[in-house]
Amino acid sequence: MKMPPADGGQMMVHHGGPRGGETMPLANLMENIIQRTYHELTVLSELLPRKTDMDRKIEIVQFASRTRQLFIRLLALVKWASTSNKVDKCTEICNFLEQQSMLYIDTADTLAKMSRETLVNARLPNFSLPCAIDVLTLGTYPRLPTCIREKIVPPDAITPTEKRQTLQTLTKVIQYRLVSSELPPQMRKLRIENGRVKFHVEHEFEVILTLMGDSPTIPWRLLDINILVEDPDTGDGKSLVHSLQVNYIHQLAQSRLVDNNRPLHDLYKVLHSFCQSLQLEVLNSQTLRLIRERMGDNIRIDEYTVGRCLVVSYWRDQTKKDKQDPVVYKLKVHVSEEDEGKPLQISHSPVMSAEESHRVGLAIKSNHLSIERLLMQTIEVRIHAKLKDLSKEFQKYVIGQCEMKDLPIALHVPVLNPTLEFEHLRVMMDSQRGSILASLCGIEGVQEVQELEEFLNSGEWKNLGKFIVNLRLQLVLIRCEKSVQYLPTTCQKHLPLIISPNHPLEEVSKSRFYIRVPKQSSHYVGTQTVITLCGKSKAVLSPLIIHLRKSLRVDSTSGYPNSHHTMCVISPNHPLEEVSKSRFYIRVPKQSSHYVIVALEESKNRKLLLGEYEGPKNKKMKGSVYMIPELTYILSSCEERLAFVNLGLEFQKNGVVHSGVQVDCEGTCFCLSIASMPDVPNIMKETMEG
Repeated sequence: MKMPPADGGQMMVHHGGPRGGETMPLANLMENIIQRTYHELTVLSELLPRKTDMDRKIEIVQFASRTRQLFIRLLALVKWASTSNKVDKCTEICNFLEQQSMLYIDTADTLAKMSRETLVNARLPNFSLPCAIDVLTLGTYPRLPTCIREKIVPPDAITPTEKRQTLQTLTKVIQYRLVSSELPPQMRKLRIENGRVKFHVEHEFEVILTLMGDSPTIPWRLLDINILVEDPDTGDGKSLVHSLQVNYIHQLAQSRLVDNNRPLHDLYKVLHSFCQSLQLEVLNSQTLRLIRERMGDNIRIDEYTVGRCLVVSYWRDQTKKDKQDPVVYKLKVHVSEEDEGKPLQISHSPVMSAEESHRVGLAIKSNHLSIERLLMQTIEVRIHAKLKDLSKEFQKYVIGQCEMKDLPIALHVPVLNPTLEFEHLRVMMDSQRGSILASLCGIEGVQEVQELEEFLNSGEWKNLGKFIVNLRLQLVLIRCEKSVQYLPTTCQKHLPLIISPNHPLEEVSKSRFYIRVPKQSSHYVGTQTVITLCGKSKAVLSPLIIHLRKSLRVDSTSGYPNSHHTMCVISPNHPLEEVSKSRFYIRVPKQSSHYVIVALEESKNRKLLLGEYEGPKNKKMKGSVYMIPELTYILSSCEERLAFVNLGLEFQKNGVVHSGVQVDCEGTCFCLSIASMPDVPNIMKETMEG
C-alpha cells in the first residue's frame, strides 16, 4: 500500500535485516506521530491569537486536514500489520540467515587479516615491574602517561575561591573595556556583576554581554536578549516576539559584535530598529481594532510603512463638508529622520503650537503604548484650542467673562447680564466627529441655538454678532414668559388675529408671544415697548427701557362662541403696522380679548455698537432675575387705564364732556374729570348746572 508523505515528511515501517535498515516498532511510530501532532498544536495555540480571524480559520482547517491524513495512514498501517504475521516470520527468518552469513564472512575476513598483518609483528612486551610494585604496595598507578591523562582524566575542578577571583578579574576586564570604548547614550544604564554586564534600555530591550578573555581583540559575547515592548490593550500579557525570532535576532546581533570598531553602537541600532518596528506594528493593530470596535469611519489609517511611519486621520466628518479647502486632521507617528536613536516621534497636521505639542508629547511614551490614549490627548488639545478661539469671538459680543470648564470641557458664554448659570450658552465639541455642539444649560428646544450651532459648524464666524443678538432677544422673551407665570394672566405663542395677505404683520420676527390684558372683554390695547441695548455692542439687554407709545382700539368680532380666542381682522394702515417686528403680546388676566404688545428693538446707535460709548452702569437687581418689574407695571397700568378709557368712550357716546384720562396730582392713580353734562329732558337747567 503506497501512501504519499504528509507535510513534507515520510512515514514508513522498515522490515528486514541489517541491509534493509533499522526496524521501527509500531508503538514507537504511534508515539512519534502523537508527539508531532501535540507540538504542532502547541505552536498553533501560540501563533493564532496574533492573526486575524480569517487567518486563524485557515490555519485550523489546514492543521485538521494534515493531521487527519496522517492518522488515516496510521490506521491503514495498523490494519495491514495485523494481517502480516506470516510475512513477518518469513522476513525475520531471512534476516536471521543473512545476518549469520555475514557473521561467518566477517569472521573469516578478520582472521585472514590478523594472520597476514597483525600477528606478523606481534611481540611480547617487557614486563612493567615498577608499575606492578606501585600497584601492589601503594594501591595507585602514578606512572600514567601524560597523553592519556590529558585526554581521558578530567582536570580537577577549581575551588570556590578561585572561581570568585576569576569572576572578579573578568569584571575588572569588562569595566576596563567599557571605559576604554564609546557607549551609545541610550545604553548608559548598566550593571556589572559576576563577570557579566547587563544593558537596560527602558521599554525597549535588555541584553547581557560578557568577554571570553582579557585580550582587547576578543569580541563581546552576547548571552541573552529580552524584548521589553508590550501591548497592554491586545497582547493579553503575552510576549510579542516568538522564540525563533529571538534566536534569529541573537545571531544577527552577535555577528555585528565581531570585527567591528563600534560594536555596541551597531548592537543598539539593530535592537532599537527592531523595537521601533514592533511598536509601530502594535499601534497599527490597535488602530485597526479601534476602527472595528468603536470609532468606525471617524478615523482611518492613511499610511502605514513597516518600520518607518503610521499616519492616522481623525475628525473625518470635517472633510465631508462643502468647502473649497477642507482641513484634514492627521496624527503621524514616525521614526526620527535626524537621529534614529530617538524614540518614535509625533507630528500633527495642521501644525500645533509649541505649547500644544508639549501637552500631547513630542515622542511616544513607550511605557504605555496606546493609540487610543494618544488620539484622545490630541483631540482634547484640539478641542481646547478651538474653544479658546471661539471664546475670543464670543467675548466681542458679551459683557461677562467666557469660561471653559466641566468635563468634557465646554465653553460657557453669558449671553445676558445679569444672568443665571442655567441661562449660559454651552458650547462643546464632539470628540469623535469634531463638530461643534451648542445648547443652553437649563433650557431646551430653542430654535436660535440650533441656528447658532449650524453657523458655528460652517467655519465662517464673521456674522456671529447677529446670531448672538437673536439668541439674546429670545432669552429675554423667555424671561418675560416666566415673569407672566407670577401674574394673574396667561400667555400664548400665537396672536388670535386673522391678518390680511401681504400685511406688514406677516414680516414680524419669530421672537414673540402674547399676553391678555386683564378685566376687558371687547377691546384690544396695543402697547409698544422698546428695549434698547445699553453699553457696547457686546452688552446684554439691561436694563429694560420701556416706552408706552400708543393705545389703540380694535373692534372685535367673535368667530367662535365661548372660545378663549377672539379672531380679529386688522385693516390696512392700522396702527398695529407701526409696531416693531420683534415683539410679543401679553394677555391681561380675566379677559379674553385684550393684549399688551411688547416689542423688542435693537439699538442702531453706531457708537454703542462699535463700543465707542459706554452706557450707564446697571443697578444691581434684587430678587429673581426672571421677574421683570417693568412688565408687571405696564400690565397693571394698562388694566387700570383701559377702564377709564372705556368709561370715557361711554361718556362721549352720551354727550358728557370730560378732560380725558389723566394722572392725579399726587401721581398715585388715574382720574377722569367731567367738564359738563348733556341736557336731560324734564330736568331744569339750574339743577343740571348745580
